[in-house]
Amino acid sequence: MDRVTSPEGASPVAELTADYLRHVMSSVVMGPGWYASAELYDWYATVCAEDGRSPVSVTMFGRSLTALGRESSTRRIGVGQKRARCWFIPRHLIRVN
Repeated sequence: MDRVTSPEGASPVAELTADYLRHVMSSVVMGPGWYASAELYDWYATVCAEDGRSPVSVTMFGRSLTALGRESSTRRIGVGQKRARCWFIPRHLIRVN
């Protein structure tokens, strides 16, 4: 896994590589499908904290998902059917037990 060094004394930044994305998704995603960007980022930040790393910014997270070839779309989600940017997480990014 690639790492970027943070300022002295800070945790290393958890650069969003394909391997780290797979690690995050296999830790938290229940199955393939569409997930809200905010939900994915929260999961990513939680896994980073568990790993002792600092997450990239929300903006960089979205750019990284795009660079990794993830498909995004604006969809209606949740009880109130609010519109949100969502990302499709395919089966190959999820650990199958």
